[in-house]
Amino acid sequence: MCSVAAGRAELFFELSLSPWDYAAGALIVEEAGGIVTDIDGNALAYDRKSSILARNKAARPIE
Repeated sequence: MCSVAAGRAELFFELSLSPWDYAAGALIVEEAGGIVTDIDGNALAYDRKSSILARNKAARPIE
């Protein structure tokens, strides 16, 4: 996820992560101007396992 935040990667996804696995990375990506959602495009839930999708601001929007 830090590669996404740094602009070295456009996209990161992972299935079935616990909140402690993605919370810090999500914060880093968002502070760098990227977007982090669940795999369906909804806001992340930090109270259960989630499949996540992180993309930087240079990535094209998902349609």
